[in-house]
Amino acid sequence: MKKLYLILLLGIIFVQLAVPFKMMYDRERVLKNGTRFSFKTRPIDPADPFQGRFVRLQLKDSHCTIPEDRTEDFRRKQKMYATIRVHEDGYAHFTAAGKEVPDSPHFLKTRTRGGFSKLDDAQYNVRIQIPFDRFYMEEGKAPRAEKLAIDAARKGDCWVDVRILNGRAVIEDVYVEGESIRALSRVAQ
Repeated sequence: MKKLYLILLLGIIFVQLAVPFKMMYDRERVLKNGTRFSFKTRPIDPADPFQGRFVRLQLKDSHCTIPEDRTEDFRRKQKMYATIRVHEDGYAHFTAAGKEVPDSPHFLKTRTRGGFSKLDDAQYNVRIQIPFDRFYMEEGKAPRAEKLAIDAARKGDCWVDVRILNGRAVIEDVYVEGESIRALSRVAQ
């Protein structure tokens, strides 16, 4: 009986260690092998007492265009895939939405936020949830980063670089006026 408890205990310990390591491995794999996309942002910096300081990133374009006859396909909080394309301005934009994995290698697995806005007689925009809307920082650096990001956002010169692989997204860095927010907040202290 003691042997069974020991095996069970070792199994529980293994699972408790394996889960966080798998999460870290997946995140690092996306950062190493994912395609980099830059999205224009409008940052806000709140503090979360349980998760620490972070810069909230609000994308300027957080919607996909869909035909009018497909609005029934997208309900609130429904799983979807948003295709990504880099426009002439060098920034990524969501170009299409679907319930199935797209043929394009550049897509984001996400959910709808509900609500449609009509573009014209045949096209609608569907709002999507952005899974990379928080950039966590050290407690001491976050207030300085917040000020830099807000000032840059007012000038329209703030963006986030995101690595995307197989629909998963990981923030690589946030840029303010062309410089990394990590480096800028470090220098200012």
